[in-house]
Amino acid sequence: MDPLDSLSHPLRREILCALVASEEPLPPSALATRIPGTSVSEVGYHARVLESSGAVGRTRAGGAEEDRYLLSPTPRGRAACPCSGR
Repeated sequence: MDPLDSLSHPLRREILCALVASEEPLPPSALATRIPGTSVSEVGYHARVLESSGAVGRTRAGGAEEDRYLLSPTPRGRAACPCSGR
């Protein structure tokens, strides 16, 4: 999936904006608390869609129990982000 196509869902745009605002990798649980009205499972699903498009990456930092998502360092990730100009 193309990164721009992955933005068809508003929650995916919110996830990208939350990642830009945090400037650090975040687990789905932290993203869910930053996006009102969402569950961890919803955020996890949509974050995986964004990952499959190349817009975000996934890491497991240190001894973290949860995967953490981050804006892809590639130009594809930045191009997909609707709030990277903020």
